[in-house]
Amino acid sequence: MYVKNNHKNPLRIKRLELGNLGDWKNVGEGVYELRMTFGSGYRVYFAGEGDRMVIILGGGDKSTQAKELINAQALWRAYKNEIERFLRDF
Repeated sequence: MYVKNNHKNPLRIKRLELGNLGDWKNVGEGVYELRMTFGSGYRVYFAGEGDRMVIILGGGDKSTQAKELINAQALWRAYKNEIERFLRDF
């Protein structure tokens, strides 16, 4: 995904670093969608594990939203399965 570099991107990223997610929603299976209201309606999909970790699972714009959401949920399931397998075999 390529997001045009404009004045809003660095500010949005700084807000994320400070814990201000802004416009987001739960889209199921432990995955969340961060919505950006500039450009083509960019979406970033993420999930959290504990209080300190956010895992970026992918993103796109409004035109690829359905496909990107399915991919993000599949990646999160795969991650969770891998962690469970590691802990079980440890």
